[in-house]
Amino acid sequence: MNAIIRKIYKILSFFIFYVKEVILANFKMAYLILSRTPNLKPAIIAIPLETQSEVQIALLANLITMTPGSFSVDVSHDRTVLYVHVLDNSDPESVKQSIQKGLQQKVKELFQ
Repeated sequence: MNAIIRKIYKILSFFIFYVKEVILANFKMAYLILSRTPNLKPAIIAIPLETQSEVQIALLANLITMTPGSFSVDVSHDRTVLYVHVLDNSDPESVKQSIQKGLQQKVKELFQ
């Protein structure tokens, strides 16, 4: 019973985290679109993967794609790098850390 409660907590925690991320991304995209001089710096960035599980990589890639302003492009053959296209790469390290320490970490926790 305790394991079920922990799993439900992890799922709810993940859901709340992801909804918050999507809402923030929507506001950021709206700001970029509605600004008089959009300062977009699109780029493809390499995100090191901490797992080689096909399910976790697929979930991470799809969640990134469903987040406004980003799109998963490809996974390296050895499954160690995920390539992501972002519309605003004005702070590349921040974007990378946001995905690695945020979404990727939450996906890993979901499967533990």
